[in-house]
Amino acid sequence: MRPDNPDALAATPDALAEIVVDILRPMVERMTALEAKAGALDATVVALRERCAVLETRAPVPGPPGADGKPGADGKDGIMLDAIKTEYDGERTITIKAIGPLGEAAIGVIDMPIPIDRGVWSATATYARGDIVTRDGSGWIARKETTTQPGTNDGGEAWRLFVKRGDRGRDAK
Repeated sequence: MRPDNPDALAATPDALAEIVVDILRPMVERMTALEAKAGALDATVVALRERCAVLETRAPVPGPPGADGKPGADGKDGIMLDAIKTEYDGERTITIKAIGPLGEAAIGVIDMPIPIDRGVWSATATYARGDIVTRDGSGWIARKETTTQPGTNDGGEAWRLFVKRGDRGRDAK
């Protein structure tokens, strides 16, 4: 109950308390309603988080297939093979050839690291890796292609000594 006379408020503290309660009641009711909604919202958020966690553990579902891409470049023509042939050069090399309607074509070369005795070293020869020569009674094996003389500073990286000349026997002159 509100008195229409402002002077009456000062005289009655109960009337003043009633006015304050009347003013605050709608705000308290609104806060109570908001707290109820917030509690319901919290429960909804918790439920949504749980559902998201379950969905994140599932395997993805593939979408519909996309459009086809552009055609690629034409590939290299294949070869028709009637036979495969190997040729051995008698020393280190085996050549593999494909034989087809268009003729023969080398498709691979195998260079075997086989030591080959080339006799006494010659200054006019070129030696390949694995060639064996003798010079001054010692045996040398080529480490790489070379024209250098074994046993010299120039031939140090190109040759490896594998048999050293021995001393003359007791009966030798």
